[in-house]
This record gives sequence, C-alpha cells and structure tokens, in this order.
Amino acid sequence: MFPLAVTSAKRDPVLPDVPTIAEQGLPGFEALAWWGVFAPAKTPPEVVARVNKELAKILSDPAAKERLSSQGMNLSLSSPEVLGKFLDEQINRWAKVIKEHGITAGS
Repeated sequence: MFPLAVTSAKRDPVLPDVPTIAEQGLPGFEALAWWGVFAPAKTPPEVVARVNKELAKILSDPAAKERLSSQGMNLSLSSPEVLGKFLDEQINRWAKVIKEHGITAGS
C-alpha cells in the first residue's frame, strides 16, 4: 500500500516522499489529527501550570519522543494559552466548512 498524500501543511518526516494534499492541487488544505489535555473550566491556574510542566517533562524524554514518533506522531508541546488559541481556530475553521457545505449531524 502506498499513501497518496498527507493532510498536514508540510510533508511528514516519517513519509518524506509523500506529498501534501496542498501539493496535489488543493492549496491551503490542512486537516490534522491532534490531541490536547483539558481540565474543567475552573481548575486553578497553578494546577493547570503544574500539569503542563509535568506533561512537557514526560514528552521531552527521548524514549517517549521516539516511541510516539515511531507511531507517526509529531509532537508540538505548547502552553495552555497556545492550545486555547489553536482550539478557537479549529472551531472557527470547521464551523465555516460545515456552514458552507450545509453539513448536518444526519449527513
């Protein structure tokens, strides 16, 4: 099996010879699978900061990085603020796609 394209904006380091969908003729296309760690809205800021610090420490470990990389994951460690901004951008982006194409839950 040979992949036709990756959905990221840049070629994937694990599949360097596989072009992006943007390179295949759909400029600006990007649809990522991503993960984030979330806490309830009223979690104290010091708890959020501690969890973020500990996760960054774990995910910076070379063995953890290698294990995740070998599964095709590209780590992008950030702050709660950066994740919040990213989440807002994703919500706006996909809400626009849903509205423009008339997508409904039953579609």
